[in-house]
Amino acid sequence: MIKMISVSKISRLRTYSDGDGVSTLIGCMGCPLRCAYCFNPFSWDESIKPKRYTVDELYDEVKKDNIYFLATGGGLVFGGGEPLLYHDFIKEFIEKYRPTGWKFTLETSLSTKQECLKDIIPYIDYFIVDTKDMDKNRYELYTKGDYDLFLSNLKYLLENVGADKIRVRVPKIPKLNTLYDVRVNSEILKGMGFREIEVFNYIEVDEFEKISEIALRNKQEFVELMTNNFIKDFILSEIVLKVTPLIDFHIKCFPGYLWKNTEFIFEFDSVYGENLYDLKEAIISRLCECYDYLDLEYSFYVILYPVDSLVHKSFGKDECFRTADVLEGFNQRDRDDYLLKLWEKDKWGYLEFKNFCRTTNKLSDYFDNYTYELDPKYILSNSYEVFPPESEIRIFLNKSGEKYNIVEYGDATHVLVQKLDIKMEVISQEISMLNR
Repeated sequence: MIKMISVSKISRLRTYSDGDGVSTLIGCMGCPLRCAYCFNPFSWDESIKPKRYTVDELYDEVKKDNIYFLATGGGLVFGGGEPLLYHDFIKEFIEKYRPTGWKFTLETSLSTKQECLKDIIPYIDYFIVDTKDMDKNRYELYTKGDYDLFLSNLKYLLENVGADKIRVRVPKIPKLNTLYDVRVNSEILKGMGFREIEVFNYIEVDEFEKISEIALRNKQEFVELMTNNFIKDFILSEIVLKVTPLIDFHIKCFPGYLWKNTEFIFEFDSVYGENLYDLKEAIISRLCECYDYLDLEYSFYVILYPVDSLVHKSFGKDECFRTADVLEGFNQRDRDDYLLKLWEKDKWGYLEFKNFCRTTNKLSDYFDNYTYELDPKYILSNSYEVFPPESEIRIFLNKSGEKYNIVEYGDATHVLVQKLDIKMEVISQEISMLNR
């Protein structure tokens, strides 16, 4: 049976990027990994039609640069995708064309069965290994691959080839590892016996060229996961454990077309109910630091509840998206009615402190100007006017397109007026346009 290789591209006249001399890179199709910042996603996302070659056809294609290979000590680099998927083809090609005097390099993630590696080791002059990350959790989060398989192959390669024939690449990957992590990865590899260690920065290829929807979705899933994990770790280590009154936290996420993206819900020791303003300031400033580090816009809400008051509340993601699914099928009038019912059902759940920048939402104005004292588990912003019992709550809104956003008074186009009885139950409510 004639062996063939599927190739995404052939890159000629590469100088000293893949070892010594001038080289030609053979980009193999297919890869077992799904790296978020994959530089060649077309090798697995089915966005291009590959070209297929027999051994002799590939030789005819690359031999045009023979003079450069011989003059500089260069040759062919089999990369990818993952070239080990074509170990039989590569073995046959090198067996037949070893007399050319070319250098044969394999650029691999070592993410296939070890038998593929064993089969090809005697034929390869030089190996380039992209390690991704030497931490098992980070590696598998980023690649969706098997770290134990990679590590086993890496050790096998070192034992059977020797450090002089291997270059290991240690990437700094956005949102995955830090410079400290990269130094630790390098030290681990040095401790294993590797001597040629290349540290470099991954780039986000979609910032320079268009990639497929499949590849973009793969990246976005990773970014969302890592962002959420980072925020959770930050809140626990830098807020809950360092701000004494705080005992626990919950996060609710919302689809983009609702009026908010995220709710951070903190439980606090009710002994500190008189100091909620200072507590709020501490939380907001720390969350802003976190968002600044991640280069995110301040689009979150903070809600404070006394401890144990949330026993019967659910904060699951499914709950939020069930609401979103309902709204998606509504026209504007039905959507408005549905949101009003949500406000009526959990009216205090929407009396939230919203922070888009540090200078808005002056909570002290509320305490200075209003005598009606709410239960300390609620914090209000200037998005609301609250009047004594048997009166009303006014919630300021801005209607943009087909949705309402809760905004500060100065940005409001509409106002939701909820009339309440002495038990703070809604008697009636309506949305009116503001005339200024």
